[in-house]
Amino acid sequence: MSVVNIAIAENKPSVKPGRRRAERLGVAQRREQLLKLGVKIVATRRYEEPWLEEVARTANISKGLIYHYFGTKRGFYVEILRYISKGLAKTWSDTVTPLIKSKAAADDVTMAGLNAYLDYAETYPAAFRTLSEAGAGIDPEVKQVDSYLREEIIRHIADFYGREELPALSRAGIKGWVAFTEQVLLDWLADDESLQRQDVLVMLRDVMRSLFPATL
Repeated sequence: MSVVNIAIAENKPSVKPGRRRAERLGVAQRREQLLKLGVKIVATRRYEEPWLEEVARTANISKGLIYHYFGTKRGFYVEILRYISKGLAKTWSDTVTPLIKSKAAADDVTMAGLNAYLDYAETYPAAFRTLSEAGAGIDPEVKQVDSYLREEIIRHIADFYGREELPALSRAGIKGWVAFTEQVLLDWLADDESLQRQDVLVMLRDVMRSLFPATL
């Protein structure tokens, strides 16, 4: 379907019985709407599942319009993951930055950040699995999204210790800790009865403790 035909389809005056007319939105508004719907629908679904149809149906538009805005199903999925990761980065920042500025104890900052991370994994389990697997090197484009999150974590740790940049050994340690954390959370999502949230939090905090300030 051409761009012209898509526009006509979206603004077509006749509406099928029982189907409400799609609200006319600007490009930025429509993209934002689709991303928000995508986040809700993809939260618990893998890429291979038929979720695109549900997004289109919920937005009351054709799949063609989604392709118009995002190119392909995969392009839309990557943008959804990026949208989620930026949301997590903002939540992480909003959670730990006030604690860092107030000179809170390292354990308090770590536990607050970890709670935000676990909430994210629990809210968006399918997206978290995809990003974690990409972090292991499966998908270069999605891996880039995962790398963004890791860099945000590194930046906040550097802020806590008053550093613009962390030493190479510290950066390597944090990257290893994030990879370790992702694997632990994958196991926790798969078996939350045997792995209790508080036990997971304490273990991850203790591993972080062993890294800092020893590597600074």
